[in-house]
Amino acid sequence: MTLVLLATLVDTSIAVGATRSRTAKVAALTELLRSLAPEEVAPAVGCLTGTPAQGRIGVGWRAVFSVEVAPALEPSLALLDLDAALSAVANTAGQGSVAARHARLADLFSRATEPEGAFIRRLLTGELRQGALAGLMTEAVAAASGVPSDVVRRAAMLTGDLGRVAGLALSEGAAALQRISLTVLT
Repeated sequence: MTLVLLATLVDTSIAVGATRSRTAKVAALTELLRSLAPEEVAPAVGCLTGTPAQGRIGVGWRAVFSVEVAPALEPSLALLDLDAALSAVANTAGQGSVAARHARLADLFSRATEPEGAFIRRLLTGELRQGALAGLMTEAVAAASGVPSDVVRRAAMLTGDLGRVAGLALSEGAAALQRISLTVLT
């Protein structure tokens, strides 16, 4: 299976943000979820809900917007490339880490097209306002996987990880989600 380009996710984000129709938003998200490889599901869900798996990665608004590089002319950055780059930035620590994070961000933004770069900046600064919060994503996961919405909501509530739940729902179905139970401290 061919990995999904970040441009596809960005296009979905733009489509979701461009409509007020809940049904249209869920349909766009559902279509994207169905096109993803299993390893892409959790990163896509995290990015589209504004909660990447890495959480806070040690860069703020100033660091993100101080990176000035020419954007790529053609989309080539895969969704998993973004996920790996965010992990690399998050894991950069110690002496010289500020410069190293800046260099990693510069590399990431140089491989991103202008719309992809704008999406990444909004994602990293918590400004991803597209109307695709967890509630809509939960409905899209249910529609894409054929699992009842209440089962997806319950699993997401018990795990606190909609990306993981989406991956399980799309790969293993309702039975996998029904095995999820309450875990202390989760």
